[in-house]
Amino acid sequence: MATVTADTSTIDPSARIDSSARIVCRDLCIEEGVRIGANVKLLGTRIHLREGAQIRDGAEVTAIEELTLGPRSVLGLGFRGSARALRIGGAFWSTNRVLVGGGGWQGPDSILTVGEGTSFFDGSFVNVSEHVTIGDGCALSADTTVLTHGCWQPVLDGFPYLFAPVVMESDVVIFVKSVVLPGVTLRRGTTVAAGSVVTKSSPPNSLIGGVPARVIREDNRRPMDEESRLELVRKVVERWIETLDWKGVQVVDASGSNDEWVVAWQRSVERLRLHSVTGRPVLTVTAAAGEVDRMDLGAMKCEGPGSEISEDLRDWLRRNGIKILSADRPYRPLRPAMLAELTELDRQTGVKNP
Repeated sequence: MATVTADTSTIDPSARIDSSARIVCRDLCIEEGVRIGANVKLLGTRIHLREGAQIRDGAEVTAIEELTLGPRSVLGLGFRGSARALRIGGAFWSTNRVLVGGGGWQGPDSILTVGEGTSFFDGSFVNVSEHVTIGDGCALSADTTVLTHGCWQPVLDGFPYLFAPVVMESDVVIFVKSVVLPGVTLRRGTTVAAGSVVTKSSPPNSLIGGVPARVIREDNRRPMDEESRLELVRKVVERWIETLDWKGVQVVDASGSNDEWVVAWQRSVERLRLHSVTGRPVLTVTAAAGEVDRMDLGAMKCEGPGSEISEDLRDWLRRNGIKILSADRPYRPLRPAMLAELTELDRQTGVKNP
């Protein structure tokens, strides 16, 4: 049985906590559908895990004041977090070996605030000696580093001394092996090229890169009208159609005639249609029983119960930069057919994957 030590606690009956997990805090709230894996350790004054959040095997967090993990958010394998406060929004995703903390993590300004739909990938490191604020829809690619302090050599001899917060506004991406130095603000829509060292703040929507990073392009966007948006979505859908055979889905009609495609999965035949509503691309998925999903790609919203096919499409759109978040529906891509067979064989034989 898991070890839970708290002065006050509310744990939803549907939550699943591995017997090897350890949680020590003053106030604990674990909402519906939360999953906590093996050998997880959580230490904090207030811990609030929102609906559907997951903390995977081996993760450890020390949040002196507060740990809040938003709905459908995931702390990946071996996540390490140490700070005064970790305030993480919904649909956050981290993969393996992510580290938050480093020097100064016990200080009063050691706070990480993250918006909705942001991701930290393998080996990324965020130093929180000072406050780090990250907006919605951002990404720290593999082996990226965010620093909030820097000094080592004797400062009285004139060597550098710097402590300052870092801000990443929404829709910022920092690509592989880049470093962001203290005091930097990356404005909304900034793209940081791989291998860069960012020493200065960036203009919005810019592409920056180099050592030290400079502005390569003031506005990294291209002009888009209604037809160009439809054409872009059309190409993304056509590439998705090409992946379906690998996943065991039958493609009944791949022609895209009239911007419609038909696929069959298990006992369901579903029709995908692309059209425009008030200048915005919309994808609808219908089955024999009626509409199962409506994805407004302009508003980035989806309506309907969804299906395994529409959820695989929504995940494919995400991978292609069209992110439709839903608090009620985590991304659920279909597995390749051969992988599904191997996983079932593994389950039946009781042999774990290496």
